[in-house]
Amino acid sequence: MEKQEENLNIEYNWKILVTYALRKYQSVKVASQHLGVTDRTVFRYINEWDIKWKKPKDNGKKNSIPGMDEEN
Repeated sequence: MEKQEENLNIEYNWKILVTYALRKYQSVKVASQHLGVTDRTVFRYINEWDIKWKKPKDNGKKNSIPGMDEEN
């Protein structure tokens, strides 16, 4: 069994960490505290790497599954 090579690129790993923190906390302020950087730094990363982190609007549907409508 061959081991998968580890990616040692610092920028790539920072992008993963920033994206994870933003999606987990859904707040730039809390994510920046978790990462130990300023809010402005997180905003720079969002703009530089074009990170999509906000959850889509639920439109009042509870327990909705994306792509699954009652109409279909």
